[in-house]
Amino acid sequence: RTLPAPVEAYLFYPPGNEVAREITPYFDQLVAVSDGLFTYQVVDQAVAVGLSEEMKVRENGQIVFRTPAPEPEVPEREGPDGAEAPDDEPRWDMQTFKLKDELESARRGLKKLDQDVNKKLMALTQGKATVYIVTGHREATHKVRGNRFLKTSKAKAELQRSNMRVVELGAADGLMEAVPDDADVVAILGPQLALAPEEIASIKAYLDRGGSVFMATVGQANEHIAPLAEHVGLSIQDGLVADPDHRGSNPFEVLTDRYGSHAITNDVKADGDTSIALSASAFDEIEDNPSKKTILLRTYSSAFLETPKVGPDGNKTLNLRKDDDEVGGVQNIAYAVTGPGEEPYRAVVFGDVVMFGDQILSHP
Repeated sequence: RTLPAPVEAYLFYPPGNEVAREITPYFDQLVAVSDGLFTYQVVDQAVAVGLSEEMKVRENGQIVFRTPAPEPEVPEREGPDGAEAPDDEPRWDMQTFKLKDELESARRGLKKLDQDVNKKLMALTQGKATVYIVTGHREATHKVRGNRFLKTSKAKAELQRSNMRVVELGAADGLMEAVPDDADVVAILGPQLALAPEEIASIKAYLDRGGSVFMATVGQANEHIAPLAEHVGLSIQDGLVADPDHRGSNPFEVLTDRYGSHAITNDVKADGDTSIALSASAFDEIEDNPSKKTILLRTYSSAFLETPKVGPDGNKTLNLRKDDDEVGGVQNIAYAVTGPGEEPYRAVVFGDVVMFGDQILSHP
């Protein structure tokens, strides 16, 4: 394990804790192979008050990694006599994750300790990735007010905790011309208004030069990402996914634990977690598109696609039952896609942006 800079780990557990005893051999191995760049210590949050405050740790059962932060590019401060003022305050970049301090509660986390540690070390030492969030089309964002299903402040906070820089990208920011060169990911989160043809063209060009895109639909406004979904080899089916046998409070609140085999879903699949999709869209694969398509999430066979019916007054309504002309069976509601060529694009496509809203993420 090669580290570009020294890393300190702080394991917040009380004396004699069983979880601490379980994990210290693992951290001993990290020390042994780090060429002196990795160190750790076990500390009790109740005793190490100053350190706990500095690291914003309010209870035991947390592991904090820190490394010296790069010097900020700011003008040098001067003292009263014109000399440079000393700055004795150390600056740190930090990453934290929770591993409960009771052995029974921690068993799930212990199984993926190595994965979690590697994720935090990579986030700490590899520099910030830049995620551009497309705006200007009534997308789900952290700024949404009055609708927790479409407010994504928790998702944004998680990205930032993973050492990612989140930046808005709209027509006024240059999207009509091109996606910025420093984009690591572009996210299109359930637009309820159509993107301009120039914006669509910019995102397609970004994909074609090996970019990475996350996109999701929202309710019956799913047609607004259709041109981008088709570009990566997926077509959006008509109707919204309903499942009378695996549902929450209504047929469009679909419950499923049917995950594909992919790095994105392996953890939740192994843990047996259930996902909630609300008014979701489903996808078909476009056969003559050469991309590699992997199903991430699908429904049970009791699902169907509810299509709006036009009533006598000309308005479209949903009758909440499967009609003879509606498609039934397993519905694929999320994909990971890899493009062809030497510099392939990568796309993750979800049929429901609400899965990433504060309302759902607040109830894991």
